[in-house]
Amino acid sequence: MVLDEKTTNFSAANISFDNKILISNPQKFKYIVASLEFSDEEYIENDLRKLGDEVISVFKSYGFLYIKNHGVTNADIEEFNECTRLFFNLPDDVKRKYLLDEDRHGWSPYLKETANIERPGDLKESFNVRTISKPKKWPEEVPNFENIMIKFFTMLAKLALRTLRLIAIGLKLDDPGFFEKFHNCFGEDFTCNLRTLWYPSLIGKDVMPNQIRCGEHADFDTITVLFQDATGGLEVMNKENKYVPVTPRPDCALINVGSLMQKWSNNILKSTMHRVVAPIDDQLQTTNRRSLVFFLHPENSATVKSPLNEDDEPINAGEFARMILSVKYRHALSMHYCDNYADSTILCYFQKLNFTESYITG
Repeated sequence: MVLDEKTTNFSAANISFDNKILISNPQKFKYIVASLEFSDEEYIENDLRKLGDEVISVFKSYGFLYIKNHGVTNADIEEFNECTRLFFNLPDDVKRKYLLDEDRHGWSPYLKETANIERPGDLKESFNVRTISKPKKWPEEVPNFENIMIKFFTMLAKLALRTLRLIAIGLKLDDPGFFEKFHNCFGEDFTCNLRTLWYPSLIGKDVMPNQIRCGEHADFDTITVLFQDATGGLEVMNKENKYVPVTPRPDCALINVGSLMQKWSNNILKSTMHRVVAPIDDQLQTTNRRSLVFFLHPENSATVKSPLNEDDEPINAGEFARMILSVKYRHALSMHYCDNYADSTILCYFQKLNFTESYITG
């Protein structure tokens, strides 16, 4: 064991595992850095079980983990960042041609989303990629935009599906492919979402009291894959119900548990509250923050019921997503609460977990 004292929030002891997997146990925020780019032939069954156990241990306690050697290169990230920079720097009148459509594919303007409905609009804008299987409008003003988005959608979908297999192994399910069966990311019925998020410099912006870059929320998907730049601002709620910074780590992706995975795991794994705060530092206020996020959702027709609890009440994945999104995009899509929201099975489920309406709009 080698002690690795760092000047970040993550002072940790590092353990080498087969020279491929690095597991870290920090003092304030437990995470795991692991190689998920492997074929089944490269690992014996016992090794997969060890890795699955480590992943479950982290997700059980904190809901977030870091991974390294994930197959996405720095050159890939730079290509993506340059592509999105060109788009978000376009005039709003140009970007408005690509507003969110009926599938929620396209541009969501600045301040039009509210992750926490008790706060003013989030200090961000975004572009959503909701489908790669049917024709959609893509920004013609940015060279190769469509191809780059599709490339990243495909890469991160495969990474997310790999993670699902490790989770199934760690939960000791009889079928390691159990979760994958519900997640056909490239079919007609999928609801996955690749989002590029742009948090512009706050210089010259009117920031209201209680307004931050992304309000407190828990993701409502199965799992989320995140690449964030070095600007920082992401915070995660710890066991003491306090928000702690998640310092960006070079060459790492961040994966977190969504509410559907919490249900699928019979509440063993935790969908953790998180947010993105506005910087206080004068220098950081002049900086644009960028992040790339892939939300892995089940197919709309999927029935979500825990394989670990025979009495678990099933919910329909499509109904669940529509209900949540009717809140999250109430400004951008002029949508409102479902008429039967207060009586819905889904809300009752969240009430059992002590979630609130503002909690579930991630």
